[in-house]
Amino acid sequence: NRKKLAETFERPTTWLEYCKLENAACDESDDVAKRWPNDEIEEGKYFLDGVYTGYFRATEENDCNVNPKTCTGHVVKPECEWSFYVEQQLFWNDIALTSNGPSD
Repeated sequence: NRKKLAETFERPTTWLEYCKLENAACDESDDVAKRWPNDEIEEGKYFLDGVYTGYFRATEENDCNVNPKTCTGHVVKPECEWSFYVEQQLFWNDIALTSNGPSD
């Protein structure tokens, strides 16, 4: 079910995106981010132990009311050095999930 996948599998949010969108300015510590990222490397992280727990949110790509035929959920692909067939499995099994991120 496309809508259920889109609602369940939200998209990961980088630390910088989280600070800009969800935590006003990361000026105050919360359950997700303890502070602003210190540099560009931290800005692009999806997790940093003890400092940024990671955050998932629905985006326009998850919105089946706006995009009833193309809405998708998100699945995280493994590192590039690994062998994986996520995209092929999603395509051939007609599973409404996609993967995107800093390297896409």
